[in-house]
Amino acid sequence: MTGCVTLLLVDDDPITRKILASMIGKKYPQITIFFAENGLEALDMVDLHHPDLMILDLGMIHMGGFEVLHQLTLRNQIMQILVMSAYDMEDVTELLYSISHQPDLEFIKKPVEKDVFFQLIDRLLTRIDSAVCVDK
Repeated sequence: MTGCVTLLLVDDDPITRKILASMIGKKYPQITIFFAENGLEALDMVDLHHPDLMILDLGMIHMGGFEVLHQLTLRNQIMQILVMSAYDMEDVTELLYSISHQPDLEFIKKPVEKDVFFQLIDRLLTRIDSAVCVDK
């Protein structure tokens, strides 16, 4: 099963990308991780790799997470997404749902708490059809 699930990690902070990638790699060796440091790169990576999961920071330069979600909606691209933000999630939840047609967005506040992070990743992984490993 190694490498059959793909994840796109989108954050403009290289330290955050490195820490999260390390955490994910240790707990979920079956996940192949791709990286983007802004929304423009994220959309290119979505087109190139068609990830099953995305971890998306909202506050980035050169296109933030809100615009990425809006563009995914316009393109009719659906995937499991964990939105990360230092913003108060109560303030942005309604806005996120209004601009995104992703069926199951999950949210986590930065800095992420490890246990909560893994619970959310586990939840997203259970939503991915097990056939994904056969199809890739």
